[in-house]
Amino acid sequence: MKKTILLLSIPLALTGIFLLYNSYIPIVYHNECNDPHLYRYQFGIYKIDTLGKNEVNFKQIGNVADYFGLDKSACLDGVYKYEQALRKKEIDSVNKSLNWQLVKHNLYKNKNGELGFREIISLGEGTAPVATYITKFGFNEGNPLNKTIDTATFTDLGSRYYKDKNYIYQHYTMAYGGSFYVNTDVDYKTFQVIGDVYAKDKNHIYEERTGIMENADYKTFKTAVGIGPYAKDKNGYYSWGEKIDTLNQDIPEEKEAIKKLMKLR
Repeated sequence: MKKTILLLSIPLALTGIFLLYNSYIPIVYHNECNDPHLYRYQFGIYKIDTLGKNEVNFKQIGNVADYFGLDKSACLDGVYKYEQALRKKEIDSVNKSLNWQLVKHNLYKNKNGELGFREIISLGEGTAPVATYITKFGFNEGNPLNKTIDTATFTDLGSRYYKDKNYIYQHYTMAYGGSFYVNTDVDYKTFQVIGDVYAKDKNHIYEERTGIMENADYKTFKTAVGIGPYAKDKNGYYSWGEKIDTLNQDIPEEKEAIKKLMKLR
């Protein structure tokens, strides 16, 4: 009898030691998709990524049933798509409840009187894009738009620039949500958009993403609507504000743009 109890107690003790150990130390876990960075940890399945020297990200993707093998942990792709679809549904629902109405030029107003700059963002690969509204300057963290923007004179200048009677505004686009801000670098009276992604005032040439082009030759800088991110000056050709290496240039789109730029005088 004592021998039987002893034999039973050994696996129980080992199981207890394992569970205690796994409460502190993650153990590699493999699902059907062989997704990387998965671990059994604290009675769940976690994706654990090291983001920096002292920063680790934990994301639970499986519960206690997955931990003990009673259920199969979902593949990460399926988990992410489900979460993205759920988030899109939540955002769409909030937007509908706020009853956003177009004022003009991508500027909307909701039922609470807030102004919002509408942008279409991605929630991730495989999920339909969703509309969101920037209601505060910067990355939705500054002063409210409706305390600054004069809607009566608000207009779209082209590229990502806007203006009203007081300021030049700029929308900085990013796949997962951008920013909207007052551009204080430009000279309001002489500012104008040239081409598809460039602008100028009496002092500088600007590229819509990086701002002032310090190395551009102001007097000879040329671009045109329909050429996209391409431009030229006496020193060479540019794409998104960066010099193009024309000696080792083999991208068809760039070749075609350079042909068009060569015709500009």
